[in-house]
Amino acid sequence: QSTNEVSQRTDLSKEHISSWNRYEVVSDIYMHISFSMGNPKCHGVRATVDEDSSAVLITLYEGTLPNAPTECAAIAVNASLLLTTRNPIGTRSVITG
Repeated sequence: QSTNEVSQRTDLSKEHISSWNRYEVVSDIYMHISFSMGNPKCHGVRATVDEDSSAVLITLYEGTLPNAPTECAAIAVNASLLLTTRNPIGTRSVITG
């Protein structure tokens, strides 16, 4: 299945922590995380990146979009999100928050 590149949202309601299943380092400070999410017509995501000298901790949140339709098809889509770290990822562990 293809993966949809999505953008982070800051206007979500009814947020909950969701899980991501894979990451790919794109450059020193950029990485993609991959995950499944609900119907993108109704749901959006955002992520927080916390880091220290040994690890990069990524927490993924999924929530409802503003003005989302009341009736929304219950589907799951494969998606990815581009994230940035403050410092080079290097040999640090990348873990779920």
